[in-house]
Amino acid sequence: DIYQALNQLKFLGGEMKVFSATHLQELSCQQSDHFFWAKLISEKQSKRFYQQLIAKNPALDDLLGLFRFLQGHLLKIYDPSEIQKKPKLSQYDREILQASKIWTGAQVVKVLRKFAHFELMAKKRDPFLMQELRTSLLQFSN
Repeated sequence: DIYQALNQLKFLGGEMKVFSATHLQELSCQQSDHFFWAKLISEKQSKRFYQQLIAKNPALDDLLGLFRFLQGHLLKIYDPSEIQKKPKLSQYDREILQASKIWTGAQVVKVLRKFAHFELMAKKRDPFLMQELRTSLLQFSN
């Protein structure tokens, strides 16, 4: 992130004053840590997922990338057969195998549909996407 921010500053020209790492982060094109979000979903921490995502208030492009990644992640949970064939598993692979034991196929499909809807909204640059995320959070507020 810092490297990307410095590259952006380089192209801005003129005098560049950066006061803190926080300032650099604000200037950078931060992408969310997709594996962090995937772990929350894998562990069925939907309420925390939505709370933290809403609090972060990411850009639509970041949400587009996140929901694409999460759909791929959920497909691996739905059918972990390719991962099971690997001779050596990464930590991510082990998390997927663990998640595949706690998710049913119907649950995965339901969340996949929701994330596909969110991805389409992000593609369309729909200003109501954050409202949809808040509405999804309300399902877990009881």
